[in-house]
Amino acid sequence: MFDLVVASMADSSGDSNWSLFQHMLPYHVLLRIAAIKAPTVQVGNDIMGWYGGVLNRFAVKLTYGCALS
Repeated sequence: MFDLVVASMADSSGDSNWSLFQHMLPYHVLLRIAAIKAPTVQVGNDIMGWYGGVLNRFAVKLTYGCALS
């Protein structure tokens, strides 16, 4: 089970296959997963985003760090 990738936790329509993992995670984590929208053709391509840093300020320096990791 632990060698699976995230994509294998979804069905062919992109919905989470909850029965595979809901018993292993606390409820608050399941809620967080449910709130994340999977990339779809209708929404457009997935893009890279980054955290705004400790002070919630976005900087080019932070972006390069994310791109390299």
